[in-house]
Amino acid sequence: MTRTSGTLTTSDGTRIAHRDHHPAGRPTTTFLLLHGLAGHQGEWDTLAGQLRSDGNRVVTYDARGHGASTRTPANATREAHVQDAVALIEALDLAPVTLLGQSLGGHTAMPSSFRANTARCAPKNRP
Repeated sequence: MTRTSGTLTTSDGTRIAHRDHHPAGRPTTTFLLLHGLAGHQGEWDTLAGQLRSDGNRVVTYDARGHGASTRTPANATREAHVQDAVALIEALDLAPVTLLGQSLGGHTAMPSSFRANTARCAPKNRP
């Protein structure tokens, strides 16, 4: 099992800090965990460890304005948060992915899932 950290820079220059928790073998399911307002990705560490132990790939990230991501982004609208989630799904090749959000994360996950299903994040055939 491995955990890698990285940063995605969005089209508006916001840096999104993320962690990618990989299981030892091929993942059963991929999860993207979205924290709540005033939260940070570390809140998901216990759940991420449990999901990874069960053979799942888990990605967490600090939403714009939170944690290690850009603290004062130029744009903090709901649309910007949705674009960030979709950008992570695309950049990290997460589709098909299960989104799990708490509070603000839930409000971001719902429109992100619709966008991901209708745009470039459609499930891919995997061997």
